[in-house]
Amino acid sequence: MFREMEYVLAVYRERGFSKAARKMYLSQPALSAMVKRAEERVGGAIFDRAKTPIELTEIGREYVRIALEMSRAEEAFQQYVSDINHCLKGTLAVGGTMLFMSFILPPLLSAFSEKHPNVEVRLHETHTALLYQELSDGDLDLIVENSAMNPEIFEEKPFMTERLILGVPAKDVTSETEKYVLTASDIVSGKHLQNTHPILPLKSVKEQEYLLLKEGNDTRTRADKLFESERVRPKVRLLVDQQIMAYHLACAGMGAAFLSDTLIEHMPDTNALRFFKLDPAFSERRISFFYKKKRMLSSAARAFMDTMIEFAKET
Repeated sequence: MFREMEYVLAVYRERGFSKAARKMYLSQPALSAMVKRAEERVGGAIFDRAKTPIELTEIGREYVRIALEMSRAEEAFQQYVSDINHCLKGTLAVGGTMLFMSFILPPLLSAFSEKHPNVEVRLHETHTALLYQELSDGDLDLIVENSAMNPEIFEEKPFMTERLILGVPAKDVTSETEKYVLTASDIVSGKHLQNTHPILPLKSVKEQEYLLLKEGNDTRTRADKLFESERVRPKVRLLVDQQIMAYHLACAGMGAAFLSDTLIEHMPDTNALRFFKLDPAFSERRISFFYKKKRMLSSAARAFMDTMIEFAKET
């Protein structure tokens, strides 16, 4: 019965038999037979095969709900036994957006792997909305995010702080804004964190064209608040999905972009951009680990967070 549940959950998560069969290293007929057996056991169809992509029936929704609860209970028990034995081993699934997965976590992973070689860490990169869903469903143990998440559902452990900077093509800098300019090396050295460096009034660049992230992203939300606070209506040239895309387009001279100092510190200095400090009330944000409140967190997950936070402080 438990094995049948695994197959049903695989089809549910992959939203189809073909993809689930490949992931489970089974032939599609074999997987279909196992799901059919589960349906015969419960006395009704679990999936509506007439829909594309495949959807759950009413019986299927309840079956999956219970199957997920049983899967999490089994996982929690395994974690409990592991914790009792003080044995850090197993698999840890950590999710984040492209920026965090590409620039923040990889350099820190070797420190964790050295201390805990028996823990396999799997990194999953996707957008914030899907990270939220996968953490809710139990597919991920932890996510690292800069957006606020519902405190009634998720626990938060602060990781680091970053600031948004306005990156402007060098050709667009004027005599009026020259005194506010920061270079990439200034960002790396932390000059933008000094209280003595002036904050750019966005009204002084009101004719500037902008490359903004699409709505729903924390960077976009903060940019909108900055514009609103100064009563500036931005001239939007393009809306993009990822901050790194906005960075490359800004380097190509297509407009100004709101960028994190984390990104700027990790990108090669092409001398194509000049940077400007923004009001910390809107530009400063916390990056945190999040995990589900009602889910038993393993010792490996706690050790991972502690190691990441400690190592980040030292670097």
